[in-house]
Amino acid sequence: MEDSDLRDYEVLNQLAKGGQGVTSRVRRIYDNRVLVLKQSFCDDCRSANSALLEAKLLKQIRHPYVNRYEDVFLSEQGKQLVVCTVMEYCEGGDLARYLITYKKHRTLVDPMRAVRWMQQLTSAIAHLHQQKIVHRDMKPQNVFLFSEDSLRIGDFGLAQTIERGKRTSQVGTPCYMAPEVLYRDEYAETVDVWGIGCIGYECLSLQFLWQRKGMLAAQVEVDPILPQHLPDLYPFFLRDAVASCLACSPHRRPPASSLQTSLQQESGQ
Repeated sequence: MEDSDLRDYEVLNQLAKGGQGVTSRVRRIYDNRVLVLKQSFCDDCRSANSALLEAKLLKQIRHPYVNRYEDVFLSEQGKQLVVCTVMEYCEGGDLARYLITYKKHRTLVDPMRAVRWMQQLTSAIAHLHQQKIVHRDMKPQNVFLFSEDSLRIGDFGLAQTIERGKRTSQVGTPCYMAPEVLYRDEYAETVDVWGIGCIGYECLSLQFLWQRKGMLAAQVEVDPILPQHLPDLYPFFLRDAVASCLACSPHRRPPASSLQTSLQQESGQ
């Protein structure tokens, strides 16, 4: 739909609000479809144009496990420019809340479901990397449940194209930061593989990184995560995949495409 604006959407309820913007559940008026509208505030025209270009690039991504961007447009609130992105709405909420429910009931994630989730995450990230996009903020809060067995990677607020070269800026959520980000070294796609490992670690252990003392990125330098550190309820190949994602050195982490292939081969799915 061309030349969209806020009048094309009815706000149903607010989902989140912060200093950088507002996220709401909305109804698209012309087809009654329920979606998510994220309004990102920009300080000037340059930052607005940059954010708009990035969002339009993400709108072109089509993958079954990537939260689909339905619409992207620029709006104004007073003198402030606002980049508006409209995305799929996932009724299951985010994976972080789902895992908290598991922990409250003292129940581990079913092994086959955990395998499927890891396959989906590696497939989605491999596709993004193929399209020269790095997410840079992979964590359970940015993964959404379309259904219990189907995940969607979302919230691309920190995503950037690989063409810009390797980065050194310290962005992302601190407890999920890769070692190279923590220590301000150059980084690229491997930060997303680390993020997959963090999500896998929480799914299998139900030990949440935001609750632990100290940062995992600092720990693995002296005490690496090994498959035997994860519950043996899960097949070795899955525990090994998660551990490999959490290697301290980015050069020792497998590419997402290799992880996807090995998980498919080992699971027979």
